[in-house]
Formats: sequence, structure tokens, C-alpha cells
Amino acid sequence: MSHAKAPSDNALVAKVVRSLYAPWLDKSARKFQELASQNEAEYRQLVSGVKAEPETCLVFADGLRFDVAGMLQERLEQRGLRVKLGHRLAPFPTVTATAKPIASPAYAACEGAASAEDFNPVLAASKQLVNTSRLRDEMARQGVEILDADETTLAANTEKGGWTEIGRLDEMGHSLGSSLVRHIDVEIEAIADRVSALLGTGWTRVRVVTDHGWLLVPGGMPKVELPAHLVATKWARCASVHGESSPDVPTFGWFWNAHARIASPPGIGSFIVNTEYAHGGVSPQECVVPDMLVEQGEVALKAQITEISWRGMRCRVVVDTNAAGLRVELRRNWKQADPEGQRIATAKDLGSNGQASLAVERDDYEGTAAMAVVLDATGRVLDYRPTTIGEGQ
Repeated sequence: MSHAKAPSDNALVAKVVRSLYAPWLDKSARKFQELASQNEAEYRQLVSGVKAEPETCLVFADGLRFDVAGMLQERLEQRGLRVKLGHRLAPFPTVTATAKPIASPAYAACEGAASAEDFNPVLAASKQLVNTSRLRDEMARQGVEILDADETTLAANTEKGGWTEIGRLDEMGHSLGSSLVRHIDVEIEAIADRVSALLGTGWTRVRVVTDHGWLLVPGGMPKVELPAHLVATKWARCASVHGESSPDVPTFGWFWNAHARIASPPGIGSFIVNTEYAHGGVSPQECVVPDMLVEQGEVALKAQITEISWRGMRCRVVVDTNAAGLRVELRRNWKQADPEGQRIATAKDLGSNGQASLAVERDDYEGTAAMAVVLDATGRVLDYRPTTIGEGQ
């Protein structure tokens, strides 16, 4: 979807994506909801708060869905950092008000109110509703070093680590809907820059955490009816049940007070019509969130094809790399070598100048598609790029 630029292309791609993706997404969500409902108490016990740790700066990225975190991991590893990607479970409902406190060292100072109308817990000491400012104040009171969004203060010698926030994925998702896909890469790069900067100023470790994931369905999620008189608050993917009402949709206990019930639309349904982006419900994409630990690592191996040129049936491949002992091949499929006797060209070692020249012996291959691939000594593909045999003759 992020590559479809023209409006007509975008509409067509969105329809195809929806037809393939939505049925699978709905089926997996319903199964997850079934398991969560049958094991609600066990699920609640698996939701764990994030603790402060010495020499570790917590980076909170709102709405960092697990698959997007996988993209962030790749970006950080390309910078030579060592990354361990784990997971946590978000509390019900999967909204910032309920879930952000759990993702912070201030979680133990919070408790549930009698009503889940606004989905906010309260501070146990003052009974004030928890918000971003009060969370930060509570962490500071505990000794956590609070860093502003662009602050790169040298790591302090503190036993409680640090806390900072970055990212607009969730904000943009609510405002842009499915067009969010065109902005994900920029957000990932910004988070990667922040993590790198913190490690560069002396933090031993950076732990990236988030509050919840989200669903994105081009064309909108199926509308689920929920009468207004049954609920106190209604959002797209969750609603606070009013008193002893019994809505005709699944309900779950609010994480901060299990006696307060939260209505959740079945599958990938939405209580609000024409919703493409939302969270608050029960699905793997909303509930299973990343927990990423980043440390300084060895210099990453770099190998990128920068140029492919043809002279007759001879292919010249130029590679930007910091490694030795690499080789280059031409393949039909970048994932696997061609069978013996059907090879396009004999593989060549990459020269010290970062170049390799491969000769295609069979003229009948001219004009057919191929992949130039760079391999390490173990045969692992480091980079690949499409070409057409004899292109440009």
C-alpha cells in the first residue's frame, strides 16, 4: 500500500489488500478473543509492568506494533547495534490510558477507580487520574531521570535509569487511517536515531517499550451495533459497560478493576462506522506488543549492490561493502541457487575494488529477468537486486 502513489492505484491496491487480509485478520482475532475469554485471569497475570533498571534508558514509543518493531530491529542492526526483540502483553482495553502506565516504572503507584468510563487508573496516593504529566512526575519521584523528546543529556549515574518518549504512529493512525502506511518508515528512522543518540551519550542499554498495537483495515472495519444506553463510553474498539448492563458483544474485565466491564466488538469489528485504524480491542495485533533491548554491538557487516551494468552478455556488479570474501551470482530466484546445469552464469568472487564481472554464456537468456545477489562465505544472501539479462544493449 505504501508504494501505490496514484489515487486510482491506491484504491485498487486497498481493495485487493482488504479482500486478502481482512478474512484472515478477523478469523485470527476471533480465535484470540476466544482464548482470552476462556483464560481471562491467566491473561491478566501475564500482563507485567516495566521496571526501572540501572544504566538503562526506557524509550516509550506510542503504538509501536510488533511487526513495525521488527522493522525497527532491522534498522538498528544495520547500524551495528545489538538488538533483542521480545514481547509483552497489553492490558484490556488496549488504549493508552489503560496501557501506558503498565509500560512505565510508575505502574506500581497506580490503581483502578470504581468506574472505567475514561479507562484511566488513578494514583493510589492522591486518587488523581493518571496522565502523561503525572506519570512523569511519579517516575521522577522514584529517581528515574526524565529526558525531554530531543534531550541527549549524558547518562547520569542513577540506579533508576531514564525515561523518554518519541513517536507519532498512533497519532497519525487516528488522523490518517490507512494512509499511515506511507509514514511508517519515517517514524522508524526517527526512533532509530533516538536510540542511537542515547547509546552514544553513555547509556549502557536502551529498552524500547510501548502501550498497545493496532488494527488497520483499508476500507474500514465491519460496523458492530452497540446501543448507547448500555455503555458509559464508546470508542471504535472498546466501550465501558454502564452499570449492570449486558450488551450482546463479548466483555472483559478492565485491567485496573476486574469488576468494571469492557465491551469489545467480535473479530475486527468497530463500534464506529468507517474506521480504518483503531485499537482498544482484543486481537494479536493490539495485545502482543514488543519489548526491545538495544546495546552497542560490533560493526555490522555491510554489503549493498549500488550498480548493475551490461555490456553484451557480460554483467558488471558494483557492491558497497566493508567485508572481504564475498561473491556475486546471477539467479532466477534470489532465495535459492539455480539447479546444476541451469545456472545463468558462474559465480564470481567480489574483487578488492568491490566489483565482479559475470559472463552469461547462453544467448537465449537475453531479455529474461534475473537477480544479482551478494553472498557471504556461508552462502547467506546479503543483498539482491533485479536486472534484465543483456539490459541496455
